[in-house]
Amino acid sequence: MVTSVLEIVAVALGALFMFIASLGVLRLSDFYARIHAPTKAATLGLALLLVAFALHVPELTSVTKAALALLFIAATAPVGAHILSR
Repeated sequence: MVTSVLEIVAVALGALFMFIASLGVLRLSDFYARIHAPTKAATLGLALLLVAFALHVPELTSVTKAALALLFIAATAPVGAHILSR
C-alpha cells in the first residue's frame, strides 16, 4: 500500500506528542503538573496515531475501532487524572 503524506505527518506528530508527554512526566516539578502532561499531550498523541491507523487501513471495521478507542481514551483520561488529583 502506498503511504500518504497525511499518514506520515500524523504518525510523526503523534510520536512527538507522546514524547513530549513522557518528558513532562519526568521533568515537571510537582505531582499536579506531572498529571497534566500525560493527560493532555498523550491523549492528543494517541488521537493522531489512531487517525494515521484509520487512514492506513481504510476498512470500516478498522476506522470504527480507531474511533471507539479514541472516544474511550478521550472520555477516561481526564476522569482518571481528576481522580488521581483528589
